[in-house]
Amino acid sequence: MDQRENAFAGKNLGYRLETIVAVHLIRRCKMEGRDIYYLNDRSGECDFVVCKGNKVEQCIQVSYDISAEKTRKREVKGLLLATRQTKCENLLLLTDHESEEIWQDGHKIKVQPVYEWCLE
Repeated sequence: MDQRENAFAGKNLGYRLETIVAVHLIRRCKMEGRDIYYLNDRSGECDFVVCKGNKVEQCIQVSYDISAEKTRKREVKGLLLATRQTKCENLLLLTDHESEEIWQDGHKIKVQPVYEWCLE
Protein backbone atom coordinates (compact mmCIF):
# COMPACT_ATOMS: atom_id res chain seq x y z
CA MET A 1 0.00 0.00 0.00
CA ASP A 2 1.51 3.35 -0.93
CA GLN A 3 1.11 6.54 1.13
CA ARG A 4 -1.79 7.84 -0.94
CA GLU A 5 -3.86 4.87 0.21
CA ASN A 6 -3.03 5.23 3.90
CA ALA A 7 -4.96 7.92 5.77
CA PHE A 8 -2.38 7.99 8.59
CA ALA A 9 0.72 8.35 6.42
CA GLY A 10 2.30 11.65 5.53
CA LYS A 11 3.28 14.83 7.31
CA ASN A 12 -0.12 16.24 8.30
CA LEU A 13 -0.18 14.76 11.80
CA GLY A 14 -1.35 18.04 13.36
CA TYR A 15 -4.51 18.11 11.24
CA ARG A 16 -5.20 14.47 12.07
CA LEU A 17 -4.80 15.15 15.79
CA GLU A 18 -7.12 18.15 15.48
CA THR A 19 -9.72 15.95 13.78
CA ILE A 20 -9.52 13.42 16.63
CA VAL A 21 -10.13 16.25 19.11
CA ALA A 22 -13.04 17.62 17.06
CA VAL A 23 -14.77 14.22 16.89
CA HIS A 24 -14.29 13.66 20.61
CA LEU A 25 -15.57 17.15 21.44
CA ILE A 26 -18.64 16.70 19.23
CA ARG A 27 -19.50 13.45 21.03
CA ARG A 28 -18.83 14.82 24.49
CA CYS A 29 -20.50 18.20 23.97
CA LYS A 30 -23.64 16.78 22.39
CA MET A 31 -24.18 14.57 25.45
CA GLU A 32 -23.55 17.47 27.84
CA GLY A 33 -25.58 20.14 26.01
CA ARG A 34 -22.58 22.22 24.96
CA ASP A 35 -21.67 23.97 21.71
CA ILE A 36 -18.29 24.18 19.98
CA TYR A 37 -17.03 27.20 18.08
CA TYR A 38 -13.90 28.26 16.21
CA LEU A 39 -12.48 31.69 17.02
CA ASN A 40 -10.82 33.52 14.13
CA ASP A 41 -9.63 37.09 14.29
CA ARG A 42 -7.12 39.22 12.38
CA SER A 43 -4.59 38.68 15.15
CA GLY A 44 -4.95 34.88 15.45
CA GLU A 45 -7.21 31.90 15.98
CA CYS A 46 -8.29 29.39 18.59
CA ASP A 47 -9.22 25.91 17.40
CA PHE A 48 -12.11 25.21 19.79
CA VAL A 49 -14.20 27.36 22.11
CA VAL A 50 -16.57 25.25 24.21
CA CYS A 51 -19.72 26.98 25.47
CA LYS A 52 -22.77 26.13 27.52
CA GLY A 53 -25.46 28.68 26.83
CA ASN A 54 -23.82 32.11 26.80
CA LYS A 55 -20.87 31.02 28.98
CA VAL A 56 -17.51 30.03 27.53
CA GLU A 57 -16.26 27.07 29.55
CA GLN A 58 -13.00 26.18 27.81
CA CYS A 59 -10.65 27.30 25.04
CA ILE A 60 -8.60 24.59 23.32
CA GLN A 61 -5.68 24.64 20.91
CA VAL A 62 -4.33 21.49 19.25
CA SER A 63 -0.77 21.03 18.04
CA TYR A 64 1.01 17.75 17.37
CA ASP A 65 4.35 19.06 18.63
CA ILE A 66 5.15 22.34 20.40
CA SER A 67 8.90 21.81 20.76
CA ALA A 68 9.63 24.40 18.04
CA GLU A 69 9.53 27.89 19.56
CA LYS A 70 7.59 29.33 16.60
CA THR A 71 4.84 26.69 16.97
CA ARG A 72 4.68 27.08 20.74
CA LYS A 73 4.32 30.87 20.45
CA ARG A 74 1.57 30.57 17.82
CA GLU A 75 -0.49 28.14 19.92
CA VAL A 76 -0.09 30.16 23.12
CA LYS A 77 -0.97 33.34 21.20
CA GLY A 78 -4.24 31.73 20.06
CA LEU A 79 -5.19 30.83 23.62
CA LEU A 80 -4.31 34.30 24.91
CA LEU A 81 -6.46 35.82 22.16
CA ALA A 82 -9.33 33.55 23.20
CA THR A 83 -9.04 34.45 26.87
CA ARG A 84 -8.98 38.18 26.04
CA GLN A 85 -12.09 37.91 23.89
CA THR A 86 -14.09 35.46 26.01
CA LYS A 87 -12.76 36.09 29.56
CA CYS A 88 -12.41 32.29 29.92
CA GLU A 89 -9.43 31.17 32.02
CA ASN A 90 -9.77 27.42 31.33
CA LEU A 91 -7.07 27.19 28.66
CA LEU A 92 -5.92 23.86 27.23
CA LEU A 93 -3.23 23.03 24.70
CA LEU A 94 -3.52 19.45 23.46
CA THR A 95 -0.46 17.77 21.96
CA ASP A 96 0.63 14.31 20.92
CA HIS A 97 2.86 13.69 23.92
CA GLU A 98 3.83 16.82 25.87
CA SER A 99 2.56 17.61 29.36
CA GLU A 100 3.27 20.77 31.37
CA GLU A 101 1.85 24.07 32.58
CA ILE A 102 2.68 27.29 30.79
CA TRP A 103 2.28 30.62 32.56
CA GLN A 104 2.02 33.53 30.12
CA ASP A 105 0.85 37.08 30.87
CA GLY A 106 -0.76 35.93 34.13
CA HIS A 107 -2.71 33.08 32.49
CA LYS A 108 -2.20 29.38 33.12
CA ILE A 109 -2.29 27.08 30.09
CA LYS A 110 -2.51 23.36 30.72
CA VAL A 111 -0.57 21.29 28.17
CA GLN A 112 -1.79 17.70 27.94
CA PRO A 113 -1.48 14.75 25.57
CA VAL A 114 -4.66 14.08 23.59
CA TYR A 115 -4.82 10.45 24.71
CA GLU A 116 -4.99 11.50 28.40
CA TRP A 117 -7.64 14.13 27.66
CA CYS A 118 -9.79 11.63 25.74
CA LEU A 119 -9.76 9.25 28.71
CA GLU A 120 -11.01 11.84 31.25
